[in-house]
Amino acid sequence: MRTAFVNELENIMDKDENTFLLTGDLGFSVFERLRERWSKQYINMGVAEQNMIGVAAGMALTGKQVFVYSIIPFVVYRPFEQIRNDVCYQNLPVRLVGVGAGFSYSDAGFTHHAIEDYGILRSFPNLTILSPADSLEVTAQMKQINSLGGPSYMRLGRNGEPILHDKQKFLKIGKALELTRGDDILFVATGSILGKAITIGKLLESVGYTVTILDYHTIKPFDDESLLKSLDGKRLVVTFEEHLVTTGLYSLVAQTILSNDLSIRIIPFGIGESAIHYSGTREYMLTQYGVSDQLIYEKIKKALG
Repeated sequence: MRTAFVNELENIMDKDENTFLLTGDLGFSVFERLRERWSKQYINMGVAEQNMIGVAAGMALTGKQVFVYSIIPFVVYRPFEQIRNDVCYQNLPVRLVGVGAGFSYSDAGFTHHAIEDYGILRSFPNLTILSPADSLEVTAQMKQINSLGGPSYMRLGRNGEPILHDKQKFLKIGKALELTRGDDILFVATGSILGKAITIGKLLESVGYTVTILDYHTIKPFDDESLLKSLDGKRLVVTFEEHLVTTGLYSLVAQTILSNDLSIRIIPFGIGESAIHYSGTREYMLTQYGVSDQLIYEKIKKALG
């Protein structure tokens, strides 16, 4: 995902000298080519993330298109107040890009686990929140991002995530993407964990169930229309996210269902509120929260009786 972001940003910069990248002392082995070729449009702000957001807001006020890149804890958690007051309140075209979604930096411990980010940012006005599942979705969203007008946040994995689409499908920011269509179960997924939804959907189909999979590459605005349309006749809804379920995709799905006076069972797979005080591989961390292929498959089959 990270490489796809950099490649598309270079394409944007090549066509528009009004586009700038600010980074907080990161990007080594990532931005060398960009820094050399577009040096006047690249600013390393150092370890001063709150100031970085303030500078980005100031540049946007002068008509610049500004991308701000860092690891998620340093582009979301640390400058929380500046994002709220300087960027979102004033509806400025600042593009926040956070790398390391979920447990992408699992071995770095709790400080680098990005499991609350879009739940926090959902409450901010004017902000579009993007959660692509693979590099093809990153490229498609980057081609549309400057047309948004206001601020945005793009949540990236680390790098090397598998391609989940066989080709670059038409993707529109704010509109969920239907990957499969079935009659029994609805899967709703966001981010690279979409891969688990696809895998488990195939397992269920092999034993006679049919599954609709919705890919929510955009968290905000939330496409409730596609969700409600896909609920028709389903026995079960399952949500997949590498984020706290209490403030994430599951809560959006549940809110939509309840506010429309519908009754259907929902099973969330994501991160619980309790903090695990150890680290390991991404798959190991997900398994500790019950988000492994086998555990998910068994729980769904049990729910289906």
